[in-house]
Amino acid sequence: MVLSAPSEAPIRFTVHGAKRASARRISVVAVDAVLLWGRELRLRGAWVYVVGRRDVRRAAREGVDIASLEGVHVVCSDDGAVITVYRNRHPELMRNHPGRRNAA
Repeated sequence: MVLSAPSEAPIRFTVHGAKRASARRISVVAVDAVLLWGRELRLRGAWVYVVGRRDVRRAAREGVDIASLEGVHVVCSDDGAVITVYRNRHPELMRNHPGRRNAA
């Protein structure tokens, strides 16, 4: 995997986010690349950064290989801390459900 230079600001992880990234073998460098190259979505009260096929192609045009990161999601709080990290091979299934309520 060929990635660009890391971002200037260090990535802050919550305890949960650090555990999830470690358990799922997603490195800090990979998280940084997702934050840099992925799409930014506002879902369920959090910022979600997703690397999809289009993002992989866009990065490849710039000479950056992030193909191994396709499907990686990084969920961040409003203050920028990484809440969790996971792989989802079907990002088209991610939708914000504004009418949905939590069961009591």
